[in-house]
Amino acid sequence: MAALQPVIAAIAGAGLLAGSATLRVAGSVEQMPGGKIRCELTDGKENIAGVFTTQCAKAFGDALQNKAVVKIDEANVTSSSGGMPVLVIAKAELLGATGGGLAQPEAQWEEPTPAAAAPKEEPAAKTPGAAVKSAPFTAATPANHPTPPSTGWAQKMGGSASKRPLQPISALNPYNNNWAVKAKVVNKGPKRSFSRGSVFSAEIVDEQGTAIEATFWREAADHAHELLEEGKVYIFGRGNVKPADKRYSRVRNDYALHFDTASELESCADDIDTSKMQAKMEFVPIDQLAAYVDKKMMVDVIGVVTEVKPLGSVKRKTDQVELSRRDITLVDQGLKTVVVTLWGATAEGPGRELEEQADATPVVAISSCRVSSYNGVSVSSLQRSAVLVNPDLPEATALRQWWESSGCTAATSHVGEGLATAIKRTGSGAGADRETLEAFRAAAPASTEDKPRYATVTATFSFINADQALYYMANPENNRKVVEQGPGQYYCEYDGTTLSSMVRRYIFNAKVMDESGEAYVQVFNDQAEQLLGMKADELAEIRESDAKRFQDVLKSALWRDNVLRLKAQAQEYNGETRQRYALQDIRSTDYAAECRRLLSLIGTAA
Repeated sequence: MAALQPVIAAIAGAGLLAGSATLRVAGSVEQMPGGKIRCELTDGKENIAGVFTTQCAKAFGDALQNKAVVKIDEANVTSSSGGMPVLVIAKAELLGATGGGLAQPEAQWEEPTPAAAAPKEEPAAKTPGAAVKSAPFTAATPANHPTPPSTGWAQKMGGSASKRPLQPISALNPYNNNWAVKAKVVNKGPKRSFSRGSVFSAEIVDEQGTAIEATFWREAADHAHELLEEGKVYIFGRGNVKPADKRYSRVRNDYALHFDTASELESCADDIDTSKMQAKMEFVPIDQLAAYVDKKMMVDVIGVVTEVKPLGSVKRKTDQVELSRRDITLVDQGLKTVVVTLWGATAEGPGRELEEQADATPVVAISSCRVSSYNGVSVSSLQRSAVLVNPDLPEATALRQWWESSGCTAATSHVGEGLATAIKRTGSGAGADRETLEAFRAAAPASTEDKPRYATVTATFSFINADQALYYMANPENNRKVVEQGPGQYYCEYDGTTLSSMVRRYIFNAKVMDESGEAYVQVFNDQAEQLLGMKADELAEIRESDAKRFQDVLKSALWRDNVLRLKAQAQEYNGETRQRYALQDIRSTDYAAECRRLLSLIGTAA
């Protein structure tokens, strides 16, 4: 049987736990903000205030109660504002829920003298970057550190960090700054300048697979940005542990690290094994992706691949670089689907593998994805994303079993269906509440100083004038208008270059109508290709060779139900203010989804 040993005095004196210790809960157990647990611990002779970290507390659940016995394996000691020691516990094992069967120490049992009540923590401040405020604890903040001279931090890059006790990232907390972690740099962001210096952020991960965001400020940013390399391992010490601002953080961790001139950084040997330093995938169910729309925080997704589109490419607007892309559709047990766009190498490598295995409906796991509001909810891979086809993971096994048993025949729906952001492009403004054309026109901006107005309408195209230009000749590099100067010569006035080729791009006016009225809208290239089902160069060839087929193509776009995203803007023309309406997005009506929407409206009205 385990026996309590008088170890608290030794732990408090040394300031850390060497090895392990068996202690008993003495008194009530209190839940703290953030999921931590606070209680009083005893070794039979002395008491000490204890705080169990969130990860440790989750493992215990409700089993940690008065008189429970715990074996503590990882912990460090900090001090309350009154100078009393506090044991912050990162890893522990519950030996008994009530202390039954526990051997007493050989010395006569003494009722421990009650120590000061365990410190109470106040909720973290909600302002971005604010430090945790706590009455009994003093969190390590930049203001608490003595600021060394300008060369001090550079000198610290040599090796004092390794002299501190190494801890796993999961054990870090705001109440202790005498720590160090050994971690690999997964991603290093660009260095930015502001009025008081420089700043940059990096994502680091330790051997337990726990990732955290580290932000370097001022002089620390200048030196660390030169030293840190992605894929290499470093020891980080004496940073400030603060609650992560979930609005801006890219890493799913409750805390974030901040390093200033009082912090320490040390390089590790190049031959260190980094195989275990891989961030653990924490999959977000597809039906919960809406909570991450247009946020900086990245997510991991997993699902059965039900559709793989062919490899395509787009030109990046900033530098006109051609980027490979491929869309795949995923589904999981929540019976929701989502379209994931793979970019670059992931579209060409793993994307080709998925295309070859499409008939077998493989399972795919993708890390570090961005969730956007395109089509309600959509997912995109990033340069740092990892794509695993049929991974050896418990989640993948469960998905495969579900798909083979019932999932392949189950009815599914898109995760963005019915959301307020559906059919909204980024920056388009208002949500997707339906309006009639009459209401849309009545609420259009009256002045050129007013902001554009957006609305979603259910309408049909009723007329496209076949005698209008329909398209223009454009520079393939920047889509600017070009003028033909001779056979195989096209002049671009925008940049003054003469080109040997051009492409045609759509731009035309069309009439749309619904039960309330009609309006002429301007249709641009992307939406026109969707509407007509072909590129402008193809239509131009048909127009020149087959007049009847040309008319048939235009007529085929008419009298079909569509969900349209429209933009209204006031413009001045010859001294008069006019309303201009433009098509921002177009989608064919999903009648099943439309019926559900109308039923929901009926239910709301009732």
